[in-house]
Amino acid sequence: MFTKEFLFDTSDVPFAECHASSLCRTADGGWYVVWFAGTHERHPDVRIWGSQRSLDGVWSAPKVVAAYGSEAHWNAVLHRDNSGRLHLWFKVGVNVPVWRTMVQTSENDGRSWSRPTELVVGDIGGRGPVKNPILVTRSGVWLAGASLETASDEASDAKWDVFVDRSTDHGKSWTSTKWIERNPSQFPDPGAIQPALWESGAGQIHMLCRTTSGWIGRSDSSDDGRTWSSLRRIPVPHNNSGVDVCTLSDGRVVLCCNPIPRGVWPDRSPISILVSNDNGETFTKVCDLETESQSEFSYPTTETSGPNKVTAVYTWKRRRIVWADVNIP
Repeated sequence: MFTKEFLFDTSDVPFAECHASSLCRTADGGWYVVWFAGTHERHPDVRIWGSQRSLDGVWSAPKVVAAYGSEAHWNAVLHRDNSGRLHLWFKVGVNVPVWRTMVQTSENDGRSWSRPTELVVGDIGGRGPVKNPILVTRSGVWLAGASLETASDEASDAKWDVFVDRSTDHGKSWTSTKWIERNPSQFPDPGAIQPALWESGAGQIHMLCRTTSGWIGRSDSSDDGRTWSSLRRIPVPHNNSGVDVCTLSDGRVVLCCNPIPRGVWPDRSPISILVSNDNGETFTKVCDLETESQSEFSYPTTETSGPNKVTAVYTWKRRRIVWADVNIP
């Protein structure tokens, strides 16, 4: 049902930890993957690294593809636009509440990159995509699932709030929506972050979110992502880790996540592929990609790669990045 590959061996790279990978197709049909890596999350030596998979299945040696200033880098997100240009967004900051979002582009499938610039000049907290790929709607609007964290998740006053950034000029400028409402009795603090987006019909946009409630949260928009319904639960248990979605040609929604109740860190296993036949209201498990208990397999990014195929990348014990090709029955 699926095949898996490591992008690199731990003996071949100078960093101790890696996390939060993103992927996109290259012009020749291969894959480009980025992630952050360094001594450990939050360490000032953390930068954005990348590797490319050729058509014959060979991964290039990982190299630093984004470095800005002396603070830790986080959560790289890739997008290939209709002109073939690659866009790379990433966060910079000593911790999440003071993130700044940087963006750079490549005209040659990641062989070289422009200098990083601020996505929204002067912003503190993080605009643009926070983890998952942007969604280009049928109308051509770029939607970025975004979120703000006003304190660390260990703090008693931590608040996590979700919103969407919209661009009508192919990423040159962005307008943020209001924070999506959440009922504190269903979604207790900190709240929700890291939306994953899909479109089911013209202007009909949906999101699934990481939450601290023990369940995945959902919100919907009927006006091309301008306004959103209050967050609600769907019946997929969730342990406060990253999720991502993509859609198949027949309209089914594919979800990759850790579908387990809230547990003790760092239990992020299994990591699984689920599929929905009712536009993301309910899901059935297709397969587990990893099952080792008391381990971390997390932060997936997915892309539809065939009529009934999904390609995913995810963190493997914070030591390696896995690329997986999954056939969906």
